[in-house]
Amino acid sequence: MNLNNGLAAQGGLLFGRQAFVGLTRDNWGGLTFGRQYDMIFYFPEPLTAAALVGGAPAGHPSDVDNACNTVRVNKSVRYMSPEIRSATFGVEYSLGGDPGSFTTASGYSVGAGYANAPLKVGVAFEYFKHPTAAPGTGFFTAYGNGFSPLQGGLNRGYASAETYQSAVVGANYTIGPVILAASFSNVQYANLGASLQDGTAIFNNYDVGILYRCNPSWTVAASYAYLYSDGVQDAAGHKIGNQHFNQVAIATDYFLSKRTDVYFGIGWQQASGTSSLGTPAVANITNTNDSSNKCQVLARAAIRHKF
Repeated sequence: MNLNNGLAAQGGLLFGRQAFVGLTRDNWGGLTFGRQYDMIFYFPEPLTAAALVGGAPAGHPSDVDNACNTVRVNKSVRYMSPEIRSATFGVEYSLGGDPGSFTTASGYSVGAGYANAPLKVGVAFEYFKHPTAAPGTGFFTAYGNGFSPLQGGLNRGYASAETYQSAVVGANYTIGPVILAASFSNVQYANLGASLQDGTAIFNNYDVGILYRCNPSWTVAASYAYLYSDGVQDAAGHKIGNQHFNQVAIATDYFLSKRTDVYFGIGWQQASGTSSLGTPAVANITNTNDSSNKCQVLARAAIRHKF
């Protein structure tokens, strides 16, 4: 919900997060149909440093790799396996389709995970055609403030992309009261059209994080993320989009009871280079708009009660 105007999240859709039906059986897995999350959400995302620290202050710039679950997939068919010797996998396909073009806006994602203490690993890949729909439609459905992953200068210049793909791998390792996290993602906006010499814009993101449980009620965590892109050349031969982002975040969480906790997190990001629009790169932390300059700070404080 947008607190400024009351607009429902995900572009004002009534069931913006998920809306699906299906059948599940413990030893067979689950088959579901409808509007659903992709495989990045289920497998690598919970193991990223951003997830370990907690949300947007640690999220990857502009959520370019969907590691903060911007993507929901319409008209999708999804199968999730049961656990098989500590491993699970999932596949999903979106039917897409416009009149006269069955594959327009179609896509798929696959993922797998392994969990056997003290190690957890998750990996996923997704590929979408014609991905750059307006906020609230298509794959890149909006946050509560109506943004899509093309809302920032980091990637707005790639709205002409015919395809989008993201590959993400994440891992956690637990040592006593300490959890270590790391992830890597590779994102590609391909077939950008004549104005960008039909090039491919590639982003690579790395993050690392650590969480320490001070006692059963209190945790502290920190993370670092680095995103870079070599950019592409425009029709005149000038390079644009060669940009770098550094981000650090810290957070603490204290449980007042089994169902109630208080949380504080803060993230700082710095950008350098040239944006996809050919202008100086500016910071853009997940779930925010472009900064007016190369730096941006996001702080979040909350109290949560689980019912």
